[in-house]
Amino acid sequence: MTSSPTILEILLDAPQLEVECLDFRPDETFSCALASRLGNLIQRSVSLKCLGLNMHLHDMTPDLIESLRSATHLQELSFWHQSGIPRSCGWFGAIFCGRLLQEHHPQSRLRYLSLTRMKLEDCHFIDLCQVLPEAQIERLNVIYNRIGSRGILEFARQLPKIHGLKKVQIDENLWQSSLLDYRECVEALAWGMKENYCIEQLPLPTWHWKGSPKPHDRLLFYYMDLNRAGRRILLASNPTVPQGLWPLIFERVGKILPSKRLGNILPFSSSSRALYYFLQNRPSIIQSTRHE
Repeated sequence: MTSSPTILEILLDAPQLEVECLDFRPDETFSCALASRLGNLIQRSVSLKCLGLNMHLHDMTPDLIESLRSATHLQELSFWHQSGIPRSCGWFGAIFCGRLLQEHHPQSRLRYLSLTRMKLEDCHFIDLCQVLPEAQIERLNVIYNRIGSRGILEFARQLPKIHGLKKVQIDENLWQSSLLDYRECVEALAWGMKENYCIEQLPLPTWHWKGSPKPHDRLLFYYMDLNRAGRRILLASNPTVPQGLWPLIFERVGKILPSKRLGNILPFSSSSRALYYFLQNRPSIIQSTRHE
């Protein structure tokens, strides 16, 4: 959608939008007044679930920011920019999204946040990482930015405290440009995932492997397999998993498929490794069978 005066003026004056998805791509004629009116329209359009904004975050007026924060019906929010943007845009993005995640509305349904091609650097991503433990979102996408090893190491440090995220996309950033940085970051991510029970997908590139994944790559995918199988169950099942939960575990384990990026290069199937983990850590079903 372009910001043609005729189309945009008519659209912004509409009582509400009866659509679920909207990609908004204003041009240089977009003004602060129109940004505020866009915020009002977003609040009125209660059926709107997915919103994409291809615009400079400098154009985000306080009214528009507040409208996005309080629009409890939004489930997915994406920011991106395909043309040249000032370096300070990353700082604006971090400030805005940090506030959005930290001061979320109690009834917010926002579960997906994307910041692509927004020139996020280490300092910006570190700020975002520090509010992720309190965030309600389930998916975060920050690909095609300028995030280096410092940002990824901070994200790895926060992993044990994060309890809501299920999918994180941090690839296509500067931390992958150096083999040394890549291995350092993957090792940190693997150790962080050891105590993270929620993240099920964290895509990684395979070009560093030169034919086979390294130990920490394997370990990282191993913990994601366990999370997809329901490792969170163990947190609430001390000291053993009740027998009634085992059918659920078997069902989840049976649905695990090896990552497409790994192909067939892992020595054991994902489902077998996950099942062994559950039996090894909480084998109440075996203990009860022995007693019988």
